[in-house]
Amino acid sequence: MDLPAGQYDLISLIKSSTTANVVLVYFGGRPRILRQVEEFADAILLGFLPGPSGGKAVADILSGFVNPGGKLPITWPKYEDAGGSPYFHAVSDQCNRGEENTPLPHFENVPCEVQWPFGFGLSFTHFEYSQLSLSTNRIAYVGSGQSQAKTHSLKVSVSLRNTGSVAGYETVLFFTFDESRSTTPEYKRLRAFEKLFLQPGEERTVTATIPVDSLKFVGPHDDTHFILEDGLQFRIGVGAETDCRSDGEAANLCSDFVSIDTGNDYIAACEAACELWTDSGCAETFKLSGKKCVSMCKDVSTNSNVAKHLGEGEDGW
Repeated sequence: MDLPAGQYDLISLIKSSTTANVVLVYFGGRPRILRQVEEFADAILLGFLPGPSGGKAVADILSGFVNPGGKLPITWPKYEDAGGSPYFHAVSDQCNRGEENTPLPHFENVPCEVQWPFGFGLSFTHFEYSQLSLSTNRIAYVGSGQSQAKTHSLKVSVSLRNTGSVAGYETVLFFTFDESRSTTPEYKRLRAFEKLFLQPGEERTVTATIPVDSLKFVGPHDDTHFILEDGLQFRIGVGAETDCRSDGEAANLCSDFVSIDTGNDYIAACEAACELWTDSGCAETFKLSGKKCVSMCKDVSTNSNVAKHLGEGEDGW
């Protein structure tokens, strides 16, 4: 993933022999390691594979004719091991940090350093976020196969202000950080985004709606079962560099915890199995509705005579 050694020597030589600003323009279809040149570059423009009109697009940005507003669609790695990629890696996937020559297991497990996180991107202006708010801190959920089925959504709002001197685009990114669950959670997950164009000094409130169904995750039974868990807690973070699992400045744009309440009558495995039953067309073929399917599944789960044959801890079907 390194550039040829001569490329690093070249930019170092250029920087040391001129007082002009040095801008690195990178074209390529995959990430390369740029940490050695970042300190020498006053700005870096990632062009990826821009096609035949890419030259004009780059010229427009470098000349200031266009204010760039792009955001990284990937995590850009800092080291050859690509630690921290992808951005939604398991929360348990971490890197080691320790003093030189200190043997394992005395290293400390810490989040992996990346060059730039997913969603990162600068422009010729600056945007300021404030007043993060939630519509609720508790989401009530009733399974799709049960009576009076209903799903409550979560609304999250944040104020965005262009504090610079030029107009520009900003993409507001809303991430969730699950606290804990029966399968290892992702470090974070993008749930919604909104792109706005703001004039200098303009301020607007951005609101995103996050349906509770989108918060389902792969359950412990198999990889076709997407479930919710009663009492699951998570936080909302706004922006690529916000980290709701850390303390300090990186957590400034994080909400309070939100909890999901599925009620005592909800069995995640039954809902997941019966959704598959319905989606496959079997419910229509055999005239067994999703609601009836869930009812039968719950009977299996709560019937002591059946449960003793299944083994303790089994969830319905």
